[in-house]
Amino acid sequence: MPQPAGRPFPPAAATPAAPAPSVPTKSWLEQGTHALRALAFVLIAAVIAYWTWFARSRFAEQEREIGVREERIAALGVELEARDEKIRQLESALRLLKVDHRVARLEVLAMETGADGVVTTRVRFTELRPDGAPLAPSIEAELRGSRVYVEALVIRFDDTYVERGDALRGTSVCLFERLFGDKQEPAQGTPIDKRGQLPRAYGDEEGPDPYYADLWQHFWDYANDPRAAEKKGVRALQGEAPSVEARVGMTYRIELRASGGLVLKAE
Repeated sequence: MPQPAGRPFPPAAATPAAPAPSVPTKSWLEQGTHALRALAFVLIAAVIAYWTWFARSRFAEQEREIGVREERIAALGVELEARDEKIRQLESALRLLKVDHRVARLEVLAMETGADGVVTTRVRFTELRPDGAPLAPSIEAELRGSRVYVEALVIRFDDTYVERGDALRGTSVCLFERLFGDKQEPAQGTPIDKRGQLPRAYGDEEGPDPYYADLWQHFWDYANDPRAAEKKGVRALQGEAPSVEARVGMTYRIELRASGGLVLKAE
């Protein structure tokens, strides 16, 4: 119905608001369960973190141990190589000390018994080069007795030079002097090299090396002066006379050991 003019409408009554929906509250059991789950997750994460750290620590420690072992193995390898090299050097030095050089040949040509009952032995002596070829013309001699002596002067050098294979002092050297039999005086024997002559085996067209020349020219001076000989690297200077009971048709080789003296062997 129309409102009379000049009179306002009365205000409409306010509509009451709808009540808010109620939020259901969690029970204490549910809350405890969630808390235990969270705690379990934390513990599991902590355990995983611990074992991860422990495993990494152990791995790092093992790597360090492996590194130390590898270093020790490498050091042992170096020590073994050094030891093997030392063994090779000692074996080489030992071989050099035992090297025999063939220096001469002695042939028994004939043996005859004289009216006086003394055997006369005819021999041929040939000094040799390192390759076995004759160094000089052979010498034939008739010696009184069946036992034949080959006399020589020998110079032996210090073993350290022999071990190193020193060019000049790497082996003993000798100078043949004479042949004689057991039924005659050595002075009555047959000379091989003239007294005072330098050995041909240790020289060339220009003659022996000055080092050798000095030793041979002053042989007995050095033999009686050990200090002077030591300064020259010499261990001993002496005369030697190996011998053999001769047999007709036999050939003997005379060898000189690198660190020793003369050896007379049947071939």
